[in-house]
This record gives sequence, structure tokens and C-alpha cells, in this order.
Amino acid sequence: MKTDEIEILGIIIMEPAVSFSDIITGVISLILAYSLWKKKSPDKSLQLFIYYFVFMGLATVIAGIIGHGLLYYLSPDWKIVGWSLSAIGLFFLEKASLEYFGIQLGPVLVKNLKIIINLQIAAFFILLLFPFTRSFTLVQFNATFCYIGIILPLYTYSIFVWKNPASWLVIAAITLASTAALVYNMEITISQWFNHHVFTHVLMALYVLLIYYAVVRLHPALKEDSIEIPS
Repeated sequence: MKTDEIEILGIIIMEPAVSFSDIITGVISLILAYSLWKKKSPDKSLQLFIYYFVFMGLATVIAGIIGHGLLYYLSPDWKIVGWSLSAIGLFFLEKASLEYFGIQLGPVLVKNLKIIINLQIAAFFILLLFPFTRSFTLVQFNATFCYIGIILPLYTYSIFVWKNPASWLVIAAITLASTAALVYNMEITISQWFNHHVFTHVLMALYVLLIYYAVVRLHPALKEDSIEIPS
């Protein structure tokens, strides 16, 4: 049996395991966004974190559908849609973090960091316009800059200087995301159905769960109960 395609009701689905695992990861992220939204917090940083989960969820669902599943019918250029949404999601993660630590950072540093992340996302979309820079490598570079250049230093500093223990969860999540990137780049495969794409998606599903719990613990006013599933 082919593992790279199946036919359902006359529709050819490419890379079904990859597509399904991508969609599931995205649905998890959207459920987490809904769970945070249901808490009805007026906190601006939390609202930005919600946008992060929404855009990351949409990015992975769309990537699963048009970036993998429907590739028999669509050009690979359609992957740009998922890539763009994921970049916007990371932009909101950066903005949420700057908003959360805004008082400690001070207005001048926050302003300068906002300029940097604005230039970052602008550069991403400019480079996405050119065929010779339009690749998943650009997506990885953008994510690396977000995590290593902005998020990791900020949360590491908050642990040791501002004594914020909840930041350890963000560090752990970044470590997990780095492991997922390693699995993808090294093409670590367990079986023909559980290839490096599926392995990466499983790790990213765990990553978004960890980020969710980090966000909850960063905001003590939130009820630290179980994830609310939409009824």
C-alpha cells in the first residue's frame, strides 16, 4: 500500500499521515486559543498570546490541507499560506512577551525591540516575494530568530533577574521546538507511516501544550484548571 497517497470519495490525499498530524496539531492550538479566550481576561499580553495560538493553529491546519493533503491538485507555492500565518503567529508571540515584561523592560527598550520584530516580519514577507529565497529554510530562519534572538534571552533574563519561575516552561517549550527542528532537518524516521514530518508534528503538538501551560502560569489571575473543550 502506498503511504504517500490515499483516495477518499474520488479525492486523492497526498501524504495522509503527514496531513492528518499537521491538522491535529493545528486543532489543538485552536482549542488552546479558545480555552484562553473563555477565561475573559482583560490582560493585553494574554490577548496577544491568544492571537499567537489562533494563527499557529490556522497555519498548521492549512499546511496540513493545502501544503500536504491537496498537493496533487495544488502547486507547492500554496505552502506560502501556511508559512505566512506561522510567521504572523510568531510575531504575536514576540509582541505578547514584550507586553508581558513591558514594565520591567522599560519603554525605551520595549520600543527598540518592537522596531526589531517589525523589521523581522517585514523582512520575512519581502524575502517571501522572491523565488530564490522562498523556501521552508526562510520559515526556519524566521522561527530561529524569534526563539533565539528574542524569546530565549527575554525569558532567561526573567528567570535569573526578575525571579519569574514560570519562564522555565517557556525555555522547556523552546527546547522541545528545537528538538522538533532537529528531527525534521535530520529526517529522523520511525516507520514508513511515522516519518520525520509526522514525528515533528507530534513534538510540535506537545510544544503548543507546553506553551499553553506556560502562559497560564505566567498569568496567576487565570484559573489553572484543565483545558476547556468547546461544547
